[in-house]
Amino acid sequence: MKSNLHLHRLFLADRADLDMLARNIKMPGNLYAYDLLFNIVLSRLFGPGRFKPFLQDPQEGSQAVLGYSRMDKDELLQQAKGVAPLEIYNLIDWKATQSKPMPDSWSPGDVMGFHTRICPLVRGPSGHGLDGSPIIKRSPEVDVYLSRCWIESNPPDRETVYKQWLKKEMGRNNAAELEIAQMISFRLRVTLRQGRARQLREITVPDVIFKGELRINNPDAFMQLLNRGLGRHRNFGFGMLLLTASRNIP
Repeated sequence: MKSNLHLHRLFLADRADLDMLARNIKMPGNLYAYDLLFNIVLSRLFGPGRFKPFLQDPQEGSQAVLGYSRMDKDELLQQAKGVAPLEIYNLIDWKATQSKPMPDSWSPGDVMGFHTRICPLVRGPSGHGLDGSPIIKRSPEVDVYLSRCWIESNPPDRETVYKQWLKKEMGRNNAAELEIAQMISFRLRVTLRQGRARQLREITVPDVIFKGELRINNPDAFMQLLNRGLGRHRNFGFGMLLLTASRNIP
């Protein structure tokens, strides 16, 4: 099974144009949510799901975005020329765009480094607190660490809980084994999402960056993992598994 997957880096032509988009959707000045902005830009550029998962470039910050696509560089450009609104198309510096094909295949036992930004959420239990008291919303998305605190009197520390979540995500269909993992940063992030009527609402999510090493178990499942991403909110800059040289923990 060949991957046909490509890694792309898109650069913004002018940050001021992204600021204008934020104003057009009436984004509050105190909540400049790049994850929502990039979701809107990428969906209108190529169509929903064609550039996913993605990640704000760790080197370039909000000036560039990394992402996987089944389309190569020329195909992405043609798609954008065909479907993107003019003001969205012109957000991108197309001459600066960089791309590379991912390997056609992997081998069981391959070890490599990774960098990932994750949003470790789970569906909440039927009650919260150790007494099982009721919750208002049925099966909400909750921080996996908070969920453990609800049901265990002495849960592991936050990094351990997140590492266990990451191990489970990488192990989908026996795709990969988590060898080493280190939490580089954590914050509870207040961000924005658009509702059905395109009204903005605030949500709070765990925003976590891990670096480490993984070992491939099932090459086909690993390709699917790269294409799918890890966890939830993958349309908003979470869950991309960026591969690096091994032994890359600072």
